[in-house]
Amino acid sequence: MPSVLETLRAPKEQSREVSVHAEANVWKERHPEFFVCPKNSTLMISWLNDHDLPASYANFDRAYAALSSEGKLFVPNATAFAQMTSDEALSLAQQNGIPRYDHRGKVVGYDWPEEFSQLPQVETANSPRRRRRSEMDHPEDLDGQPTKRQWAMWGADRQRQWMEATGVWGHALPEFLR
Repeated sequence: MPSVLETLRAPKEQSREVSVHAEANVWKERHPEFFVCPKNSTLMISWLNDHDLPASYANFDRAYAALSSEGKLFVPNATAFAQMTSDEALSLAQQNGIPRYDHRGKVVGYDWPEEFSQLPQVETANSPRRRRRSEMDHPEDLDGQPTKRQWAMWGADRQRQWMEATGVWGHALPEFLR
C-alpha cells in the first residue's frame, strides 16, 4: 500500500510528465525538419539527461543543435530507407508523413514533407496499384496530356484509368486540368 507521501507525489509527477510531453509535441510541430523516430527521440532525451537539463522547449532546441552539429541524428535518405523493413517504413511514414486519401476517405499512402522529398512514397495495403498501358481501354491517352475539353468528354471509367496509369489517382487533379 502506498504511503501518504507517495500518494501526494504521484499527481505532481503525472503533471510533470504531461507537461514534458506537451513541450515535446509543440517543439516537434514547430520543427518539421526533425525526423521523428525512436532513435532520434532517445538521442534527444539522452542528451538532455547527460547535460542535466530539464525537458523544455529551449532545451530541446539546444539538444537538436548539438546533435545535428555532431551528425548523430538520423536523417532519412534513400539508402537508410532501403534497409528498413516495410513495417518500419510504414511506422516512420505514419509519424512523419502526410496522409494521402482515396475518393472514399481511406488512407492509401503517405507523402513525405518537403524536407524529405528524396524518399520514395510509402503505400499502404489500400493503395491503388498503377494501371499498365496494356490494361487500359484507351492506351493512346497516355501519349499526351488531355485538354480540359477532352477530359470533360471522357467517361468516369476512362478518367479513372488515366489517373491510375499516371499516378494521379488519390491526389489532387493536375494543374492543367483544373
